[in-house]
Amino acid sequence: MIKNIVMVEDDEDDRRIFHNLLLPYDDLLLNVYTCSLLSSCLATVFEKKPDLVVLDLNLPDSRGIDTLNTLIKRFPEQNVLVMTGDLDEDYRFRLVELGAINAFEKGTITVAEFRKSVVEALYPVQKTYLQDWYQKQSRH
Repeated sequence: MIKNIVMVEDDEDDRRIFHNLLLPYDDLLLNVYTCSLLSSCLATVFEKKPDLVVLDLNLPDSRGIDTLNTLIKRFPEQNVLVMTGDLDEDYRFRLVELGAINAFEKGTITVAEFRKSVVEALYPVQKTYLQDWYQKQSRH
């Protein structure tokens, strides 16, 4: 099954880097749509109904938490993975509380962490599965 991702990043170099990180999956088929403005992101999300939006918070037409708020208010069921240039644990918690699946700092995330976050967002593990797994592990 093909998964659709909208990548929202205004910096051309960052957009190219993150876009390229999404493509070399062996068994995961992805369509990646890129946007540099929140307004174009909203239109693309409406049109493509993506499985995931990877969202930079600081864009030319929106800044900070308002960027996430606008997207979530318009598309409350949308899976969103936030990327930003400055992130601490309190800010990450606040972003998740507002509706992001997770958030990461662009300058510090590794390729493996980024890809893992994307795969987990596209294929969420059921909570009951995790509970069962932890129960089995505790028996050993």
